[in-house]
Amino acid sequence: SLAQMLPLPAGRVPKFSVTAEAVEDTTLVVQLRGSQKPYNYTPEVILAEQKVVLRPGSNPLDLDFEIDNPQTQYVFLCLVEDLVF
Repeated sequence: SLAQMLPLPAGRVPKFSVTAEAVEDTTLVVQLRGSQKPYNYTPEVILAEQKVVLRPGSNPLDLDFEIDNPQTQYVFLCLVEDLVF
């Protein structure tokens, strides 16, 4: 799992393109997170979430959350391994 912090203005969230490498079939949870207060750097609010099926090898992903960012802030694009216990 990892995250990338990005500065975004209030308004429509842009599309993101990333490549995910997988060694086996798996599901990746992609979250866009923000903060309750615009001056914080804590990703405590999940603004949007998508689940993406990955196949072995390179997986190009075009992510469009189709939401508006409620405030000018740093957001976190989080790529989280979907663990099943």
